[in-house]
Amino acid sequence: MRVSRKSTTVAVTTAAICGALAVSAPTAAAAPTPAPTAEAPTCVSRYWDNDPSGFGVNIKNNCTYTVRVKVIVDWGTDSPCWTLAPGQGKYWFKETVTGSYSHLATC
Repeated sequence: MRVSRKSTTVAVTTAAICGALAVSAPTAAAAPTPAPTAEAPTCVSRYWDNDPSGFGVNIKNNCTYTVRVKVIVDWGTDSPCWTLAPGQGKYWFKETVTGSYSHLATC
């Protein structure tokens, strides 16, 4: 049986593509695990109050440098990341029934 050159080229090309996909598929599926957020420095004060409809967090940067922080919420969505200059503060209220304040983290 005689095989044409075109059929051989198609077969080799198909095998090469399938092999490349098989090799690259596990690499693409392995996404990096996000690093856990570190606790905000102690020079950033944080006070929180529980409320029947959620909780409020009062944050103030008492550091001598600018910080980026966010509120980590257990059983809920975390706050956005804020940049606070020295002496700057931020108040954030989270309306939630199930979520609770966990900690203040760097971001």
